[in-house]
Amino acid sequence: MSLLRPHALLTLGLLLKLTAVCLALVVAWPAVTPGPSPVQAQEKQQPPAKDQPATQDKAQEAEGKGQEKAKEEEIPLEEPAPTAQTPAEYDPLLMKLIEQKRAELAQQEARLAQERRELERLRSEVNQRIAELKKVQAALEALITTEQKERRKRIMQLVKVLSNMRGPAAARVVEKLDDQMAVEIFSLMQSRQAGKIMANLKPEQAARISELLARQKAARRAAA
Repeated sequence: MSLLRPHALLTLGLLLKLTAVCLALVVAWPAVTPGPSPVQAQEKQQPPAKDQPATQDKAQEAEGKGQEKAKEEEIPLEEPAPTAQTPAEYDPLLMKLIEQKRAELAQQEARLAQERRELERLRSEVNQRIAELKKVQAALEALITTEQKERRKRIMQLVKVLSNMRGPAAARVVEKLDDQMAVEIFSLMQSRQAGKIMANLKPEQAARISELLARQKAARRAAA
């Protein structure tokens, strides 16, 4: 019993000390309770992350309603002004294509100029040929006129000569002429004298000349 008493006293003292410490902690608990940290306070002030998509959806919905209202009221939306592109921003491939097109246009213009000069040269040659042909035509017309005049003169002389000849002799002269000249002679001759000469011609030649004379008279009547 004498040996256990000191241990019992020691144990009792430790229990009393622990009890005193526990009572002190219980009394001081409200004062030492730690407050919220700055991070926790910021998290409390900020809305939870799960609410952010809902806020974005509401903002998009409000923007869509604003655009629909603007369309309904036909309010023209301002278009952004086109920004001038600096030379440094041009595409090298685009610049190369532009240069190629410019070269092609220059070649086409040169070809067109050459064709235009060729056309001018051809036009000058054609005009020169036309002038020459006109001169030839004028000369031919003058020659034909002269020939017609000479022919008319010869025919009138033949008419005068044949009118003073007897029928058989005049018929022998007419037989040596072509049918067209004979028709012209008979058309200018008096009917009585022409009938005498026709009576002395060969039947075939007389028939041809008579037919030609009939056609000539019909053409004159039609023209009149």
